[in-house]
Amino acid sequence: GEIKFQVSANDGTDLVLSCLLTINIPNNLPIFGNLQQLNFYEYYIDVTDQDGDELEFDLVGENIPTWLTGSKNDNRFLITIDPINAVKGEIKFQVSANDGTDLVLSNLFTINVILNNLPIFGNLVQIGINQYSINVTDEDGDKLDFALAGENIPTWLTGSKEGNNFLITINPVNAVEGEVQFQVSANDGIDLVLSNLFTINVILNNLPIFG
Repeated sequence: GEIKFQVSANDGTDLVLSCLLTINIPNNLPIFGNLQQLNFYEYYIDVTDQDGDELEFDLVGENIPTWLTGSKNDNRFLITIDPINAVKGEIKFQVSANDGTDLVLSNLFTINVILNNLPIFGNLVQIGINQYSINVTDEDGDKLDFALAGENIPTWLTGSKEGNNFLITINPVNAVEGEVQFQVSANDGIDLVLSNLFTINVILNNLPIFG
């Protein structure tokens, strides 16, 4: 930027010199850090600016896919992959940083897009008079966590994990006859997936009555 100021000399009697001086101060360009992975679908680049200028960022490159987007968080540029539409493989891009005076391009960054395979639910299978099972497969071999999902899940209907099987148990002491509907959630540590709606028709066993 420019700094303008006036200099004058006065010997107490006369003004000897007065002139306007302009000093050009060079702009310090933004400096890009390395590309860092924040989580499975998100990366970031920290950018520093010695002058403390507010920075604006953008993705730059040929054929930047719509599923790769950038957003600003102070002097951090976040790069997000939309897993629904993303395509596996390498994607190359640059980032531009504008400090209000100069626009600077980063080196070329590369992300190897690896998509998470979602858990797949099997059918609801009855394995006992009061117990059912759902087998869930995960192509990536991720450890899965399960839970019952739905409105008004009765307390007498509970779930437990056995490997990649989700066991659903009916407590016959408190159960109520009729249909109960629910979903199951499976979390592979990256994504949480809901099953289709399952239905169990609860039929309670009538115990023998002594005369």
